[in-house]
Amino acid sequence: MAKRVNSPNRLLVAIIVVSIIFSSYSIYSLFIQTQEQSAAIQSLGGQLLDKSNAINELDIKVESLTLDVSNLNSQLKSRELAIKDLSTRLGITQSEVEELTPVVKSYFALGVSGNKGIVIPLEVKMSKGTGIVSVNIKNVELKSDAQDSIRIATKVSQDYTGVDLSEKDITVTFVNDNPFIVSLDGPSAGAAITLTIIAGVLDRTPSSAVLITGTIESDGDVGPVGGIEEKASAAASEGAQIFLVPVGQKVNSPGIEVAEVKKIQEVVNLVLK
Repeated sequence: MAKRVNSPNRLLVAIIVVSIIFSSYSIYSLFIQTQEQSAAIQSLGGQLLDKSNAINELDIKVESLTLDVSNLNSQLKSRELAIKDLSTRLGITQSEVEELTPVVKSYFALGVSGNKGIVIPLEVKMSKGTGIVSVNIKNVELKSDAQDSIRIATKVSQDYTGVDLSEKDITVTFVNDNPFIVSLDGPSAGAAITLTIIAGVLDRTPSSAVLITGTIESDGDVGPVGGIEEKASAAASEGAQIFLVPVGQKVNSPGIEVAEVKKIQEVVNLVLK
């Protein structure tokens, strides 16, 4: 006949079984958690690896950009040097061109035809040369000493400006577009010629509102001439507002102010702009 198990023994067995089951479940749960954490760690590792790769790629791009910037800076420096060199060359070329380019200034001289005064366009051209002084005329009769007057005018201009004109060729041109010949005493245009040469040296423009007649002396004095009244009338007809004459030769002339001057300095102050 079989023996019966005691109730306390049964209870103990039940407890042991439950403990084993609970422990197994806990172990299984821990295993599952460990697996999940391992997967999460692997996933995080993958993300970190991706970010590390991205950072490496970014570093490569930054390095490439840095190299590009360095190359650009080198190119800019090279271009700056090239521009500086070109500017220097252009400066030299420009200076040479300016030196070779003639300077031309226009003004007016006054002459007499019969009993009538005539305003004659006057042009002075200066260019690099050897100190040659010449005169061109069209329908103008230069009575006397025109060449000497121009030479004196050149000397006075040089003294006044302080610029050596020995390496300049100077050509003075008188143009009369009227069909008749106009008489012009060479010395009487001396002051006007001197003023125009000074304008060329200083690169200033003579004002057509102020005209002058008078010789030029080697010390810069403006000397007496003839035909003052006729010339004053012609200057007024040309639209001039002031007519400059040598000291002691002032006349009254309708429509224009007649003023006396003694030195070329006074003429320059009144005529050049």
